[in-house]
Amino acid sequence: MKSAYGVGDSDAITNRHLSILEDWSDNDFKYVSENGNNQLTLDKKVQDNLLNVLTKSPANRQSMETFINSDKTNIDRTNNDGSQSVTPNYSFLRAHDSEVQTVITRIIQDKFPDSGSGLIQTTDEINKAFEIYNADQLLADKHYTHYNIPSARILKIRTALFLGHNPR
Repeated sequence: MKSAYGVGDSDAITNRHLSILEDWSDNDFKYVSENGNNQLTLDKKVQDNLLNVLTKSPANRQSMETFINSDKTNIDRTNNDGSQSVTPNYSFLRAHDSEVQTVITRIIQDKFPDSGSGLIQTTDEINKAFEIYNADQLLADKHYTHYNIPSARILKIRTALFLGHNPR
């Protein structure tokens, strides 16, 4: 990518030729870095931290310290002086299939135990699961859906701005 399209020569050229790798392994961040940073890699550890620190129920939430001093990060945030090399990456809180699918599966497992894994459901079961999902999003004390989506999004944007990235 770098040599074929001039990726890295300028932000304008690079932005026209972004290659986004939907990888789900904690090892991919290191792999992409060691192979020339020629594509954006999913920073699964950031996604996991956003979910575990901000979106879980208060009883199951991890400390913000997890973002800073943890083996659950790809970047040493105790030393943000600009001296670290940066691996191009992205993360998200929810997507069309990530997290929503997980929550719907859990609802089906809880409400329709005869559906097995929660991934083999009837149309009626999936419709009922979405009714439960939609109602749960509106609750202050949620049983299934995520808490603090706005806070997690703000932290993601703030981090991107701090690192000099456009958080679009």
